[in-house]
Amino acid sequence: GYEKAERNLTYYMLNNSEVVKLVMTSKPMFLNNEYKKLANKVIAYYNIHHNVSLADILTYLREDETLETLKKIMVLNLKEVDIKVINGYIERLKTRKNQKNIANLNEELIKNIDQNEKLKKLQEMIELKKEDDTYGK
Repeated sequence: GYEKAERNLTYYMLNNSEVVKLVMTSKPMFLNNEYKKLANKVIAYYNIHHNVSLADILTYLREDETLETLKKIMVLNLKEVDIKVINGYIERLKTRKNQKNIANLNEELIKNIDQNEKLKKLQEMIELKKEDDTYGK
């Protein structure tokens, strides 16, 4: 599910700078607070040091609330980074983000009286739906 994608993506971020860069450019949606906070800390570390090293991140998070989450994730011992798998996690989380945005736009559409605004919201929904269809291929 989504939580597994978040957890595994965070694991790979801790072990590979390329995964961090992918996450930074694709901006998937993390809902699990623990994974979101840890992913953000890893990105912050990467922005300062331009690489990730598990030992250095452990030191960086030594006194941080996310350290426990990091410890839980590190025991997973997942396989080597496979770009197809990583992209699958990212696509899954981005699709969820688009679905949430579509739902929000739909609510706004129902509430809105102005026809021009309605057309604008519909166009945004269509673009998000097209993006989701592209991910699925």
